[in-house]
Amino acid sequence: YSSVEYKSTHTGKWDYAKSLALPPKLPLGVIGMTSRTDDANASFTITFYKPVPETYNRLKIFCKKEHNAYDLLVKTGTKNIAVAVDSSSADTLPYYEVSLPPLSDHITIQLQKNNPYENELEFYGMSLETSENRGLIFHNCGVGGAKYESVLYEDLFEKQLPALNPDLVIIDFGTNDYIYEDSIHPDLDSQIVAVIHRVRNAAPQASIILTSTQDMYRKGHNMVCGEQFADLIRGIARQEHCGLFDWYWISGGRTARLKWNEKGYSQPDMIHLSPRGYRLKANLFADAIVSTYHFLELNTTDDSLVFNMDSLKEVQKKLIVVDSLWNSTDTRGKHMVRHTVRKGESLSRIASHYGVSIVQIKKWNHLNGDIIHVGQVLVIYTNQKPKPKPKPKTKPAPPKK
Repeated sequence: YSSVEYKSTHTGKWDYAKSLALPPKLPLGVIGMTSRTDDANASFTITFYKPVPETYNRLKIFCKKEHNAYDLLVKTGTKNIAVAVDSSSADTLPYYEVSLPPLSDHITIQLQKNNPYENELEFYGMSLETSENRGLIFHNCGVGGAKYESVLYEDLFEKQLPALNPDLVIIDFGTNDYIYEDSIHPDLDSQIVAVIHRVRNAAPQASIILTSTQDMYRKGHNMVCGEQFADLIRGIARQEHCGLFDWYWISGGRTARLKWNEKGYSQPDMIHLSPRGYRLKANLFADAIVSTYHFLELNTTDDSLVFNMDSLKEVQKKLIVVDSLWNSTDTRGKHMVRHTVRKGESLSRIASHYGVSIVQIKKWNHLNGDIIHVGQVLVIYTNQKPKPKPKPKTKPAPPKK
């Protein structure tokens, strides 16, 4: 999966499965992705964009330990480390740990066939760690587009999660559970609770934080179930004694996505955030955790962190501009402009230029998607007074003789 920290390349033929497609065709672990190959010459490389600290000297390789598995050769640029992959009843760990020398800018895992019976390798992921007892280890366990239900299909979950030894598990699904139909499935409640119980059984020492989803639009229509989903998650968090980051209301509630989009924090699809938007979300989440610790330090006798969410909802609702774009023409500006799309322009850029929203442009021009073409004429209603077209330059008349 793509990362801002590194890129991956590979050689040979690999098969794969993701938790996006259920039931998966390969066994899945907590990462939600599995690769398998029967190519004895296959390899893959992780190349880092920034220098790796020298203290990052422990590499855990999660793979299927079996007698017929290919062996591995870990290459770091300065050293090759052989790893013999085999099955043993005495070996209960789901990974092999390798001590690394100071890294260059990459790690390569090369398969090796050292015995005639070796014919495949099944790979689940890696963990690069430091031997120092400080810092934070972060694992992104899940695949974009997956639902809560996907966690229940991860056969290796109970074996792999304890090996990660998490202090905190953030269960952050929901978007794909209701966005296509804009309705909450009757089984979603029980699926979420089942995921929580599975985490608790595998990592009883870990704290759990649930999240709600942000206000979204799909094909120009606002997803009304966002508030219903936030209420569902809030009830489950209270029932199961989990933490809650109620992102739906923190980010502004219903129709707030329009403001996020206007400020450049949302992708034009009105579902995903821009890089700026995701950084803002991450900062707000980190601030919430730090603020919680500070609250506990100052209020040592308090036995509850539960507060009245309705107060936050009421504050946010006062800030929301109600979205009437799909039910009324009152939001049209005073001036109608016919804009001809030029090379390099997008709906986001055009909307920003005229001080309107992408949703409005799509409404006025009956657009079902975000794709526009050079030369296409768009009707736009704006309050900005159109600038007069410059008069064509004329050649001065020749002087009279």
